[in-house]
Amino acid sequence: MIEVKDLSFTYEETQKPIYTLKNVSFSIADHEWVSIIGHNGSGKSALAKLLFGLIIPQKGEIKIDGIEINEANEELFRKKIGIVFQNADNQFVGFNVRYDIAFGLENHQIERERMIESKSII
Repeated sequence: MIEVKDLSFTYEETQKPIYTLKNVSFSIADHEWVSIIGHNGSGKSALAKLLFGLIIPQKGEIKIDGIEINEANEELFRKKIGIVFQNADNQFVGFNVRYDIAFGLENHQIERERMIESKSII
């Protein structure tokens, strides 16, 4: 389960901040499918970065499975959340999908031999 409570974030540190997200709260149950849509500049990418632990909120909290995301445990949560970019050119590191999947598995310390044995991709 993902729980977001009173989440606020702004990219600008000014005397009167212009919030990208202000006091956002929601929850997503296990196995629930959620899509976030909105106009350019409405905070979709900022929310995704916050959920992935790439940026830190100025206010509020994000919990996954009852544990709050913070710098000390962000790697744990990156195994539970996946991000798909709007522009596919921004997410590929290999020359095809097969090699990109292998890249991700290697980042999780899955040995190439194990990938081949399971016939998962290579």
